[in-house]
Amino acid sequence: MKLKKVVILLAFFLFFAGSLLASNVATILNYPNPFAPPAQSTTIYYSLNNDANVRIYIFDITNQLVKRFNFSSGSSGGIQGTNVATWDGISDFGDVVSNDVYICNVVADGALIGRCKIAVVK
Repeated sequence: MKLKKVVILLAFFLFFAGSLLASNVATILNYPNPFAPPAQSTTIYYSLNNDANVRIYIFDITNQLVKRFNFSSGSSGGIQGTNVATWDGISDFGDVVSNDVYICNVVADGALIGRCKIAVVK
């Protein structure tokens, strides 16, 4: 419960800190981490200084693309301020991912704005 409050506070901080940045550079957080799909999903939090076209790429440790999210500028996931994306642990091929560490890259308008590691433990 305390961890959830910390994540909410960090998301709140990202919202205000993001407004001070000259470009879309963000700290990327996800909760819970680790998570156990398919029973659990993880939520990825990131902040944008301006509306932007956002792409989130999740890679396995061999650098193979596992999941991709696309958000248009001005729509949910691509708006100024704090944004969230939820990953259920299902790959773009429809498979539940295996126990591993995954790298999450968040790209806004073609520029990498941040990354995080996501652990899957079932």
